[in-house]
Amino acid sequence: KPNRVTTIVGDGKPAHPAADAVVAQFLPEHYLARHSVRRGPRRWFSTTDVMTRDAFRRSNLYEHYYRHMGIEFQIGVVFSSPCRGFFGLVLNRAKGNFSVGDRTLLDLLLPHLVQAQSTAARLTELQHDVSSLEQGAELAGVSVVLLDRERRIRVMSKRARRWLDAYFG
Repeated sequence: KPNRVTTIVGDGKPAHPAADAVVAQFLPEHYLARHSVRRGPRRWFSTTDVMTRDAFRRSNLYEHYYRHMGIEFQIGVVFSSPCRGFFGLVLNRAKGNFSVGDRTLLDLLLPHLVQAQSTAARLTELQHDVSSLEQGAELAGVSVVLLDRERRIRVMSKRARRWLDAYFG
């Protein structure tokens, strides 16, 4: 299965047009992919923890992506994903390596990132389940209306919408 990669910058937009494809192409050689899986417990690794700056600059990722983006220092973490496989998060800097204080703050943040990723994965599963329910209801000729705790409509099948529109105008 190909690697799914999403690269974003501070404004939430892709870093550059081919960023996802370039990073996915060279992901197997990324220092996190090689070192985090072997070392077991999840923790933050910077490039300088596992390679020299010269080795970082000789990498395909640096040559094809990081250099163009001005990325000189990086710290990241990889952990198991509830959706099978792994989830990685990387932070980049143009100047100045990550300090012990930076790493301490990131360590404090890590359990929350793991939980957020797990929650997002569960939400995606639930959205898929609701979509499947809607499709099944349509095929079976059944109307479905799902309400939230405040009794507001969250999901409604097309058939239910037609019936409610016809009844309430």
